[in-house]
Amino acid sequence: MTVYQIIAKLIGPIGPLGETNEDERRYKNLQHACEVTDALLVDIRDVAAHKISHQYSVRRAGECAASFLERNEIGE
Repeated sequence: MTVYQIIAKLIGPIGPLGETNEDERRYKNLQHACEVTDALLVDIRDVAAHKISHQYSVRRAGECAASFLERNEIGE
């Protein structure tokens, strides 16, 4: 099982169905998914700041994080 699958299973479905009671549950799940995503983006932005480090391993992580943000048009 991947990390994504674990998180998705913990949060539950987020797509609305058009059924009021179920959509209320899914809306709360969506809010949780947004909170987790926001927290992860903060972490990734923090790592991206290291893309100009003189230490190879630190710079490599920073470049990976910065590349992810650029690919997804999130910016730093």
